[in-house]
Amino acid sequence: MKETLSETSATPTILIDNDQCRLTLWSFQPGQETGWHTHE
Repeated sequence: MKETLSETSATPTILIDNDQCRLTLWSFQPGQETGWHTHE
């Protein structure tokens, strides 16, 4: 059985998002990942 993207994606929680900073808390279960992303 193939896993769906939602089953393999970690859960993001945005803690701060303003003009100076974006802070995201990522919660991982075993086998989960953030997937492809960039850092700005």
